[in-house]
Amino acid sequence: MKKIIKVNGKKYKAINEDITSSGYSQLKKPLHGATLSIKILNRALKQQHDDKVVSEIEYLYEKAEEMLKIVEDKKYST
Repeated sequence: MKKIIKVNGKKYKAINEDITSSGYSQLKKPLHGATLSIKILNRALKQQHDDKVVSEIEYLYEKAEEMLKIVEDKKYST
């Protein structure tokens, strides 16, 4: 069941279910890619490489969506 919570005036949907151990295992895969992408993004920001910055932000957004789908999947929650 989802409930809406407020943090600093912004509303967020919170998932009120536990994640299974296989769910955590599935979350590690996109998280690993996102971790590497953050390092690349940080380097691109320092070098002010516009194309790479945009590319990495889009990649991180895709990985965040992928992790959210895993969390919302009934197969990985109790």
